[in-house]
Amino acid sequence: MRAKEFTRIINEVPLPQDWDKDVYRGKGTFKDRIRYAVERAKKVGTGSSRVAFIIEYEGRTTVLKIAKNNKGLHQNSVEADILDDSYVESLDITIPLIDYDTENPEPLWIHTELAEKATQKKLCDIMKCPKMSGLNMGLHVLVDLAKVITGKYYKFNNYISASQALDNIKQKTGMSDQDLSILEDYATRIAELIVNFDLAPGDFTVANNWGIYKGKPVIIDLGLSDTVLQSLYQKS
Repeated sequence: MRAKEFTRIINEVPLPQDWDKDVYRGKGTFKDRIRYAVERAKKVGTGSSRVAFIIEYEGRTTVLKIAKNNKGLHQNSVEADILDDSYVESLDITIPLIDYDTENPEPLWIHTELAEKATQKKLCDIMKCPKMSGLNMGLHVLVDLAKVITGKYYKFNNYISASQALDNIKQKTGMSDQDLSILEDYATRIAELIVNFDLAPGDFTVANNWGIYKGKPVIIDLGLSDTVLQSLYQKS
């Protein structure tokens, strides 16, 4: 049972009150569930495994992610475990979780707060990730630094320390020590997610996987762990 699952079972508000709950109790097909949601809510995003819808909750607009296949179930499970972790909440870099499906072996749906869309420029203005030479754009610099902080990043078969990476960024960009400190802080938070939850860091280089919530950058898509990536997306 997940960390807060017992409390959620008692206080759970599963899906909008006027929705037929049987549709989401494993009795229908994936297509049935998506079709049902499309008829009742605004679709705001779709991927290869999940579809996101806007729903009203306690007077505010929120997001409901519904699995469209088994990959979506696995991603929902990974994301629920991460977002329901109190330590992750303390990192203050992920979208807050409202609720998730606890009636099925893996969550058919996840309910989160809604973040504003964010461009790479807006994200990097806040997190101070600089544009560097070639294709090494802002979010890539941030994620590369996070990988260095994990202690698992090598270049030309040589280990690079975080201080070396920061010195390199400063030399190439002329960033102030204050901005470098902000960049390092966000990279450290991402490194914590990568190490503790076996996440695929490449996802964090994509602006669409981020948003702005209450003025702060947050990751809004966390379902792709290395395990899910290798087992479900890289099968030959």
